[in-house]
Amino acid sequence: MGTSTVTVMAADPASATAMATFTITINPGATVPLVVNLVVSPTSIPVNGSTSGTATVSGGRAPYTYDFGTDAGAGISTTGNRVTYTEMSAGDHNLTVKVVDSTLPTAQTVTASFKVTVGAQGATPVVKVNSPDPVAGETKAGSAKNPAMAKNSQDVKAAATEDIDPGVISFTRSTTAGTLVVYYSLGGTATPGVDFLNLPGSVTFAEGESEILVEVDPIADDSEDEGDETVIINLIDKDDYDPDPTQTNTTVTIKDKATAAPSSLTITSFSCNVTNGVLSSVNFVVGNANGSFSPQPAPIFINGVTGNGQLGVNYFLPFDNNQSTLTVQDQATRSTYFVWNFRQACAARGSAREALPNEAPWLVTVLGNPTSQYIDVVISGAKGETLMMSVTDATGRPIMSRRVQPQSQSHREVVDVSAQSTGLLLLKTSSDTHAQTIKVIKN
Repeated sequence: MGTSTVTVMAADPASATAMATFTITINPGATVPLVVNLVVSPTSIPVNGSTSGTATVSGGRAPYTYDFGTDAGAGISTTGNRVTYTEMSAGDHNLTVKVVDSTLPTAQTVTASFKVTVGAQGATPVVKVNSPDPVAGETKAGSAKNPAMAKNSQDVKAAATEDIDPGVISFTRSTTAGTLVVYYSLGGTATPGVDFLNLPGSVTFAEGESEILVEVDPIADDSEDEGDETVIINLIDKDDYDPDPTQTNTTVTIKDKATAAPSSLTITSFSCNVTNGVLSSVNFVVGNANGSFSPQPAPIFINGVTGNGQLGVNYFLPFDNNQSTLTVQDQATRSTYFVWNFRQACAARGSAREALPNEAPWLVTVLGNPTSQYIDVVISGAKGETLMMSVTDATGRPIMSRRVQPQSQSHREVVDVSAQSTGLLLLKTSSDTHAQTIKVIKN
């Protein structure tokens, strides 16, 4: 790489000579982003045990160098992209790998990490419970909910006919060795089987599993105005585990649909897209019923699209054959503005355009979710666009906001959330024509 001067001299049989000089410039190729992932197994070991890991690399330019480390003061044995850790102290530890590639003129450096738990053999696990999504909402019937999400067979019919917004309960344990059954009781003002689908009263951790998420699914009731009701989960102490004294219970609030916001919003414009002759996605704009986009209401929740929606923004919704409706709600209370049947709307319009490959919107993917330190984000298909990326907690409190201008088809961003409390975070990325929101669990 660089500029070189080349001199060529020629001589004939009579020793007459001629000489020419020219320069050659060698430019580096386009930089391909370096992406690194570290996978370690087992993730829970005794203090005298060992664990092994493999670093996988994509992008960048070979050859690569690997520098493995840990905060546990362990013995480290490496061979290329493989590592074995031994003699780690008890506790939760981060294992890391720093990879440097051979990109010219400047090498790329990326660090990946993995969390393991080291404890004495037979140590009693500590169990916690919390609510990363503490609000559930009753909404109108009309959108099919997958019956497999029902907690028992008697609730399948109700689950298949109601469009609901579930709350989420998170159960975590401090170790991941072996299977563990954790028991809990139900309290609060809501009645199981009447106000929400029955919960089994226990969760079972599989080998290597540290977290289980359980949905609290409301049952919509059109007969009366019940007001908001609560579901309280209380951990039951057993010999196999110890409940964390600071997180022995958690509460999910079921918002009554009778308190829904007035239906003043609607879909003001939309386009229907087909792929291989099948309706596959819609672009749509939410606005006031009179067609205007002001005044702006509080942020709106568009199920499956964004948790911080605004009027007048062109949103994109891909879907499968099982989905036909879109619910638009108030973000804070989850009260419903309206439910839009996009299949009926597209059928009534009678025209849809074939979505070309180069028209597909950009896509955001999170590598490693839940996460304890970083949100590792890959943006695909947005080269040359200007995007806004932000992170908020479940209450809407801003944590980070930045402008992103991808220079490649696969662009990587890393957001440090190590200082944030455990719970639900919302990663929102938006452009002038598209927006995407991803729920990230911080543990």
